[in-house]
Amino acid sequence: MLFPIFRMIEPGKSRIFITGIQGLIGWNLYSYFKQYYPTTGFSRSRVPASNTHGEWYEGLLEDYSRIDLLLDKIRPDVVLHAQAMCNTDLCEIKPEKVELVNVEATRALIQAVSSRSVKFVYLSSEHVFSGKQGCYSETDVCDPISVYGKTKLRAEELVREHLNEHLIIRPGLMIGPSAQGSVGPRDFLLKRLRKELPASYFADEIRSPIMAEEFCMAVEYFLKLNTKDTLHIAGADRISRYDLARCIAYEAGVSGEWIRKKFIADDKQVPRIADCTLDCSLASSKGWNQQNIEFINIALETI
Repeated sequence: MLFPIFRMIEPGKSRIFITGIQGLIGWNLYSYFKQYYPTTGFSRSRVPASNTHGEWYEGLLEDYSRIDLLLDKIRPDVVLHAQAMCNTDLCEIKPEKVELVNVEATRALIQAVSSRSVKFVYLSSEHVFSGKQGCYSETDVCDPISVYGKTKLRAEELVREHLNEHLIIRPGLMIGPSAQGSVGPRDFLLKRLRKELPASYFADEIRSPIMAEEFCMAVEYFLKLNTKDTLHIAGADRISRYDLARCIAYEAGVSGEWIRKKFIADDKQVPRIADCTLDCSLASSKGWNQQNIEFINIALETI
């Protein structure tokens, strides 16, 4: 355990509702919290049945009347809103859809919880920054350059405007299992490498990755503080996506010969963030112990 955990209420008493469990962040939050609390998941698309082993619903968050009825049924104490359309390339192609999924669905969920006594946690993104600076703190000016980042920022603004009891968390790049076994920095890469298929990563895109379990423990820790904050939660490492891919392959015992290097300047299709590392000093000042990822340090000394 990386830092002391004090359950928000006794385990098994506090009811948790998590959206976006088909995505990497939502799936790992769902997998973690259902171990300790009555937890209900919600997904925009079907989650592999063999992986869920818990209560979850499928539907559209922007369907306010249905969400309102569902919240009446499960009566959550905490809502973790992780749903997002986050494929940055696809977001540029389908801006109307990403507006619906990332902004309007958030608006509908806010409307549904606003009359209830609920702690609302919005899972945002480091993409609310341009990536021109790096080591961003919570007080730095948000200047997103992508459709995805702009919708995440608008959703943040909705949360701040309409809900008093809220916590906005901007995660670092999460490393962990996916519901599908093929999504996210780890599963996508390893699936391709095991099939001897190339996987290309930017050598000049710098991130601050965090292990999924550490992130979920941090979310639980900050929920107990019951404060109205915007917090950055990320790992202490600063590493390029290319080097991170090589480290992940090394840790999994898979050959990295199919990992290809590319550069942002060579890709003109969509706006790319260069350095979206996060300064987590505020979270650390509240008792959270930021960690390096052990296998990264080991791998970088070897590969």
